[in-house]
Amino acid sequence: MHAIVAETGHPLPPTSVICSFEADSNYIEAMAAAAREELAFFPDQDPSQTHILFSAHSVPVRYIDEGDPYLDHTKRTVELVMERLGTQRPHTLSFQSKVGPVEWLTPATNETIQKLARQGVSQLMLVPVSFVSEHSETLYEMDILYRDVAAEAGIANYRRVPTMNCRADFIEALATLVERALSYRTDGSLHSLCIHTPVTTGTPGPSCACDLRVVKD
Repeated sequence: MHAIVAETGHPLPPTSVICSFEADSNYIEAMAAAAREELAFFPDQDPSQTHILFSAHSVPVRYIDEGDPYLDHTKRTVELVMERLGTQRPHTLSFQSKVGPVEWLTPATNETIQKLARQGVSQLMLVPVSFVSEHSETLYEMDILYRDVAAEAGIANYRRVPTMNCRADFIEALATLVERALSYRTDGSLHSLCIHTPVTTGTPGPSCACDLRVVKD
C-alpha cells in the first residue's frame, strides 16, 4: 500500500496497523481459558500428568536468521499462556506443516508426540499456537494425523484445544486492540501508525513486520 502511494503520489488516509498481538494480555487470557476448558476433560487431574504440546506452523529457518520475529513471538505467547496455566505443568513447543526440502524450524510435532510417548506420557493436550481459526492444519493434521500418531505411540488420552475462532473473549481482545489503536490518534498528526507488542529478539532486524512508526505498549 505504501509502495503504491510512493509511486503514484496519491495521498493515503490516516491508517493504523496492528502488526502483532502475541503478548496482548487479553489474547493470552483467551488462549489460557480455552486450554483450561480442555484440561478439565482429562481423567487424571494431577497437573503433572498432562503434557501440554503447543504446535505452531513451522517456517524456514532462513526467515528467522534474517530477522523475522515469528519464533520469538511464538515463544513469548507460550511463555505467557503457561504463566496463567501454571509453569509446573510439563509443556513443549513444536512445529508442523513443513513443506519443501529447505531447513524448517524443529522439533516436528509428529516426532515430538512419539518422543513424549517413549517418555511415558499418557495424557497429551495439543494447543494450536499462531493459529486463530480452524482449517486443514488443525482439523486434519492435528485432529486426524497427530491423533493417529499418538494412538500408535501408545498415548491413551489425546485432546486438542480448539482455536480461538469466534470465542467471545478473543473477539473482545481484538476489539480492545482496535480501540487502543484508534485512541492513539488524538491530534490527527500521524499519517501512518503501527502498533505491536514489544518482544526481545535474539536476531538482528526489526521486531515488527512493518517499517512504519512503532508505538509500543
